Amino acid sequence: MTFIVILLMTAVIFSVTAHADMFAKPEARIEVVGIDQTFYFEILIFKNGPVSAVDIDSGRDWLSEYYQDDFPLDVLNGYQDDDGFVSRTLYSNKPANLFYEDDVFLVGYFSAPKKFKIAIIFEDGTMITSKVIDRKMFYSKMTYDLTGVNFNLTQTGVGTIKEHVPIGSMSWKFAVRVIITISVELLILWFFKYRLRRSFALVGAINFFTQSLLTMFMILGFYFWGDSFGLVFVVLLGEILVLLTEVLAYHFFLSEQTPRKARQYALVANLATFILAIFTLWFI
Repeated sequence: MTFIVILLMTAVIFSVTAHADMFAKPEARIEVVGIDQTFYFEILIFKNGPVSAVDIDSGRDWLSEYYQDDFPLDVLNGYQDDDGFVSRTLYSNKPANLFYEDDVFLVGYFSAPKKFKIAIIFEDGTMITSKVIDRKMFYSKMTYDLTGVNFNLTQTGVGTIKEHVPIGSMSWKFAVRVIITISVELLILWFFKYRLRRSFALVGAINFFTQSLLTMFMILGFYFWGDSFGLVFVVLLGEILVLLTEVLAYHFFLSEQTPRKARQYALVANLATFILAIFTLWFI
């Protein structure tokens, strides 16, 4: 019976996956504040070993990957800083488009690098670069603040970068998911004709532990590891582990009725909450 339920869970989860963007790419949306003059924005990526100048007139349309067509390519052509970082537009071996929309720079397809720097170039060729940025979130929103920085001379490692993590939103959604899931499992326990307070206390405590862990990893999977694909993977693996954990726990400790009845309850309750999770994946 357990094997059949797991197969059903797997079939449902992969059906959902087929409709999700399994191949979403990491993005970084970066707002630059503290500058009141015209500037160009670029991402610097790490290259192991020295780089040489590229032939800008080789026929490749470099600027098709950049957000505006007057970017001073010559400033970064052959440039590599002391940490080994170079222009992403010129030296990435993958599509490295930059977009500018709604006053935000979008580091998009192929994907936003995990570690990078920001380079700000002014019309006179002066350049400002940030410290190394370690992107945490899959879809990242950042603010690069250059308030008070002297733009009359080239500088490295200046300004402050902040990645915005929606702690508040994640926290209340975490609480809602856990409370609803525990409530559903307790309601199903009542339908299975369990009536003793200790039975409800046991199921509530075990579910608080398992569902808190599962929901936490669902949030991590969505926000930090891989968007929809990360979320679906966590739900699939997590629900199987939760099912097995609760089947064993209720078999030995949910003693108001027979161990067989306890196992049946665990299967039904977990299948119900699994289906609930599938249809509420958007609420994460």
